Amino acid sequence: MEHFYLSLPVSFPVVFCAAWDILGTMKVLIATDSFKGTLTPAQASETIGRAIAEVLPSASVTLAPVSDGGDGFLSVLSPWLGLSPFSLSSLDPSSRPITITVGINRERKVAVVESASAVGFQFLPDAPPLLQRTTVGLGMVLKTLHEQFPGFAIYLAAGGTITMDGGLGLVSALGLDPLDIAGRVLEATALNMNSVCAFAARHPFSADEFSGGTLLVDVDNYLLGQKGAAVVFGPQKGATAGQVQLLGEAYEGLMAAVSGYTGRAVIDEPGLGAAGGLGLMLTQVLGYRMRSGAEFLLLAMGFDDLLRSHDLVITGEGRFDEQSLQGKITGRVVKKAKEAGTPLVVFSGTADPSMELEHGDLVVLSHGEPGNMGVSRARAVLYNGARTFFKRVFC
Repeated sequence: MEHFYLSLPVSFPVVFCAAWDILGTMKVLIATDSFKGTLTPAQASETIGRAIAEVLPSASVTLAPVSDGGDGFLSVLSPWLGLSPFSLSSLDPSSRPITITVGINRERKVAVVESASAVGFQFLPDAPPLLQRTTVGLGMVLKTLHEQFPGFAIYLAAGGTITMDGGLGLVSALGLDPLDIAGRVLEATALNMNSVCAFAARHPFSADEFSGGTLLVDVDNYLLGQKGAAVVFGPQKGATAGQVQLLGEAYEGLMAAVSGYTGRAVIDEPGLGAAGGLGLMLTQVLGYRMRSGAEFLLLAMGFDDLLRSHDLVITGEGRFDEQSLQGKITGRVVKKAKEAGTPLVVFSGTADPSMELEHGDLVVLSHGEPGNMGVSRARAVLYNGARTFFKRVFC
């Protein structure tokens, strides 16, 4: 038996619902993120769409899955930017050979890379301990793209990574080695971040060669502090309490080493803590810009226009909590729906009990953590919850 509980519908006035009934066709926009560990954005959107089709067969449904920049971002973005798949060789966080797929639009001269494709959670079962993982594979990807697609605008989506090396591995793959106080080359892992005192080029290295890229961040966390990368994301990636403290101190030391190399002060800023501090090297050494992955996607989708042409918007994710409303894609959809005055429903696997929506309805599918469930069971839970909710509202 599936378990779910539903908030009482408050954003669907009886008169409004009756009007849809009279007018015939209701236009529904479904823009869900992934239900992490179970459903991709596309699977979640399609499942809710089937539930609506059963309850409201006359409804016109538009599936527009969304993502912050983690696993699945490329598949969500590709149709909107006309990206074609392109395979290339890389290394996983354990430095084992892998083949990954990036998105290319040769006409627009655009390339999009998911960090998660090289250092994502799919590699966790066979990954070494956290401090020994590396982003060398990501650096290899960027190097290949710059060589094979010169002049292309490169977008690197930062979400869903299991590394915390501050981008050391990435710049090492591009030819910039970290050195200790004695000038010895260090292995480019999080374990050695605290020992980095300087950098040296392995061959003629110019940051300008790799500049012009954009890091699409999925969070607005700083690199340092209580809401920084080590404290917030370290435990999610397997860090112990001692390692969290070590990583925090190591990031401070790495910032100083980067400042010494570039000759410029490094200013911690929102987003720099994304992807285990990947932005530190990308923005400070390579000259990358940072942008919200969610806003980038919504702009590419023409989301504001989509909202205006629909009567109802549905979004959702695996867990809805305070972080959802702090720059995450689900929170941005909620905000845009409120600004547009478009009725809204948010479906969530679980939620912080204190969470409330100022606009729309929150439908929570489980009282507690759902645990591990396969795709078919997750689909069933979401389908049944959505069908029950819409029957309650429209039947």
